[in-house]
Amino acid sequence: MKVLRLSTQLHKWIALVVGLQVLFWVGGGLVMTAIPIETVRGEHRAAELNPVPLELGALPALGEIARRAGVARSRRSCAQRRGARRGP
Repeated sequence: MKVLRLSTQLHKWIALVVGLQVLFWVGGGLVMTAIPIETVRGEHRAAELNPVPLELGALPALGEIARRAGVARSRRSCAQRRGARRGP
């Protein structure tokens, strides 16, 4: 009998929680249909940005960017790299 009573009480509380969620979902949907879609999306709040031209002369050289990122090339030449052994 205890299991039956427990399952009945649990079923009632779960139904209450799920029912409230469905009620809020339906209420939110009704509000969203009453308000114009442009207001819901917020398009009237978005500012239109104009593109800014990029000055290529102001950019640092590629080697400087690599050095700042900590991935600067090693000073060995390609010929030295080809002759170097790899692995054990």
